Amino acid sequence: ILAAGAGFSPLAGATAWNPSDKTSSNVALSNGNLTVTNTASSNGYLGVRAVQGRSSGKFYWEIVYDNYVSGSAWSFGVRSSSSNLANSIPDDSGFGFYPANGNILFAGGDGVSSGVGTSNITGTIIGIAVDLTSSTVQIRKNGTWGTLVSFPGGGTLFPHASIYKPADQLTVNFGSKPFAHDPPAGYTPGFA
Repeated sequence: ILAAGAGFSPLAGATAWNPSDKTSSNVALSNGNLTVTNTASSNGYLGVRAVQGRSSGKFYWEIVYDNYVSGSAWSFGVRSSSSNLANSIPDDSGFGFYPANGNILFAGGDGVSSGVGTSNITGTIIGIAVDLTSSTVQIRKNGTWGTLVSFPGGGTLFPHASIYKPADQLTVNFGSKPFAHDPPAGYTPGFA
């Protein structure tokens, strides 16, 4: 599977956001459950988890900021099925990339720089390369890679996204369409 225009084939069984695993009805899913929109009338963390989780393997997916409302606070990464989606930071063995400050955060709020800086502009494309076997992640912003970071890891982890302000909107590509940037060598291009 390659990026756009290079002989792309969709990833068989690519996951999507789970309409039964979100914080509230104010998390609107569309576009085959790949687009998340905050339809609330006030600020507050709204989260959603993917249908499929994995405990091992290397995966790459991308998130496009369709509408990043100024001053918002998003988070996306991986977390367990029992992690509270109302918290933007996973409260378990996963991680959350926090675009407002460019950090990768862990349970308890501890975190490290992703190396890509802040990422809070509509149109931004974030790539996530996660190795669940060795518990490492690397974030890519608009084609430029950040630092390889270790996270706690362990157990079955699911992709997640949290958005904050009304009208915030993002779209994920779990491998059902061409990527904006080539997945790294050795990584499954998508999440299935």
